[in-house]
Amino acid sequence: MLGSVTIARIFRFLAGLALLAVLVMAMAACEGDSPEPTAPPVQTPQLAPTPLVISVSTPVPTATRIPAPSSTPAPTLPTAAEILRQTTSSMEAVQSVHVEMDITTTIEEKDGFTAEIHLSGEFEQPDRTQFTMSLKSQGFTVEVEFISIGVESFIKNPLTGEWEANLDAADSFSDSLVSPAFETDLPADKAAQFELVGIESLDGESVYYLRSEVTGPDLVELMDDQSVSTAEGEVAYWIGVDDYLIRKIEIRAEQESERIGIDAGVDIVTNHSVIELSDYNGEVDIVAPEVEAPWWEGLDDTTEAYIPVNVGEAVEGSIDVEYEEVIYELEAAGTAGYLITMAPGTLPAADVTVFDSQGNDVGWGGVYEDGTEEPIELEVPFPETYYIVVSNYEGATGSYTLTITPLGDESG
Repeated sequence: MLGSVTIARIFRFLAGLALLAVLVMAMAACEGDSPEPTAPPVQTPQLAPTPLVISVSTPVPTATRIPAPSSTPAPTLPTAAEILRQTTSSMEAVQSVHVEMDITTTIEEKDGFTAEIHLSGEFEQPDRTQFTMSLKSQGFTVEVEFISIGVESFIKNPLTGEWEANLDAADSFSDSLVSPAFETDLPADKAAQFELVGIESLDGESVYYLRSEVTGPDLVELMDDQSVSTAEGEVAYWIGVDDYLIRKIEIRAEQESERIGIDAGVDIVTNHSVIELSDYNGEVDIVAPEVEAPWWEGLDDTTEAYIPVNVGEAVEGSIDVEYEEVIYELEAAGTAGYLITMAPGTLPAADVTVFDSQGNDVGWGGVYEDGTEEPIELEVPFPETYYIVVSNYEGATGSYTLTITPLGDESG
């Protein structure tokens, strides 16, 4: 199966993009250089496509002639639940698909504005995505390209045009966009909430049009998030009559801004998302881009440039040369994470930075001359090698103790 994604993850991803748009716009508004935007009129989201009504005409009887019974009975349409169940089976066979996604987020009332996000790209079974995303609002546009393959994620730097490894994006992109096969195998009570409005023509194809109202309690269950308990909206599917493959998904929802952690002086955040799927099982070739090698790959292993360190052991170390960097190698298991602490000996202060295997700095801390200690909480989503760099950028030398313990360990 092309990684069935639950509606909960769809909503989480859309909420994440909405929050991204809001935060970006809020930062832009703080600059004070842009004219004060005008709040868009408040509109009540509503899906109201006109269904194509299927009917069979019946001859009008006369006083002198009784018409013979029709030999062609009226077609019996499946229920919405039956359509969703068949769609689940059909989507399981999908190997690749092209996706176009448009997301419009509107901040209503005071200081309101609208942000538009467009994504265009492909999914490839089992866990490959390649997308271009653009964000438009208040007269400017930001565009980003990204590729996700399994747990690896790559983003093209819009300033340099160079591809960069970015594991931080793996959670948001890979998990939320791993597949267009949005889960339609809903529990019976949820499937029953959908109604078959009718059959429509979409791009020359006959499609079933299904819709369902979504209330706060439904969203809480779908999203596993109590903050959306006051939200309301609609979800609609357009599903091929002949092949039971999803052609289009539309989601409308609105909720109080304070419920999603936005203190923007407004009342309502409205989200309208349209997802269109096409070119099922077309030829797709998603490969990892070439990126600059991590800085430590140039180190000579024969010089013992980095030192293996084990969890739970206190490591005595020292900086013997001004501005020297001591590098430790940690083979992390797939646990919740680790706590990295530094205790000074004769070294008055130490800076500690943690890099992952792709060269991203994923944690920083240390101990400082005023006695302040800043431990590092390193979250480990999967087994990986990490590099811990200890230095004193004031040029001081001396000894220290480095300790790594599992998160939650009282001894840490």
